[in-house]
Amino acid sequence: MLILLAIGVFLAVVLALEGVYYGLRMWSKRGRGVARFAEKVEKWSTDVKSIDESVTIVRSSELSAVPWLNTWFLRNSVIQKLERLRVLAGGKQRVGQYLLYGLGSALGLGFVAVRVGVPFLLAGAMVLGGAVIPFLLLYRKKVARQRVFDRQFPETLDLLARSLRAGHTLFIGLKLVGEEFEEPIGPEFKLVFDEVSMGIPTIQAFENFAARVASSDVHYLVSAVNIQRETGGNLVEIMEALAWVIRQRFKLKQKVSALAGEGKISAVILCALPVLLGLVLSVISPHYVTIFIKDPTGHIMLTVAAVMLGIGVMVMSRMTSIKV
Repeated sequence: MLILLAIGVFLAVVLALEGVYYGLRMWSKRGRGVARFAEKVEKWSTDVKSIDESVTIVRSSELSAVPWLNTWFLRNSVIQKLERLRVLAGGKQRVGQYLLYGLGSALGLGFVAVRVGVPFLLAGAMVLGGAVIPFLLLYRKKVARQRVFDRQFPETLDLLARSLRAGHTLFIGLKLVGEEFEEPIGPEFKLVFDEVSMGIPTIQAFENFAARVASSDVHYLVSAVNIQRETGGNLVEIMEALAWVIRQRFKLKQKVSALAGEGKISAVILCALPVLLGLVLSVISPHYVTIFIKDPTGHIMLTVAAVMLGIGVMVMSRMTSIKV
């Protein structure tokens, strides 16, 4: 009954935060609409000769629908890194919404920890863990998206090479890739095509593309296109050779991953064993576990065990991760 009450309060807090967020969003949109109308009227009433010719049209992104929060987010380096993570993961929502989700989950887990009566340090760890849950999910999505992108990229280079060999321009090849391929590589190439269509230089559009996906293979493509445009050369052969090298490296990576699979499974078992053993003891012999919750010495032992387990996870993760 207590757990159900805690879950209900958690959902109520999340819904209340969502309501406050969307209320502020609607209010800020109304204020921006009035300000935008006044700005247009002022521009229309201004003499054409007084307009600054150095003004350029650039694409800007909002980190929050609330104006003052958006201004603060744009000046905060930590928020900029979270925004970078969101872009690499292909997140559809603003980073402010992910921060709101983290705040809601942190409050919910903190309430559960207080009601259950867990130790102070463990409660703090639960609150911190709840705050970073949305960004851990974003990081997981980023890794999965990058894996799919790397698998699709050699086929993309082959399609671009066949398009150039057939007599099409690189511009048409980008359009073909954007139409033929699915998420994530298709929309990314379509965005490159749209940027070039809007007048952005081809090299700049490819550099923006490389910044959005953070793949070393894309940097090789950008370098190849840049060199070909400056000095000339056969771009078709370069793309075909690059596709072959990426496929060979992908095969080697899969082989190394298979050889390191035993070590990864051993690491997972060793990390999960203390937690599973604690759960089993809490069912078979509860008095062995309750002493860790009620006794202050048990709190210290749990904290030390959690820290040592975290260090072990980091060490084994570094041992079983081999870069190719």
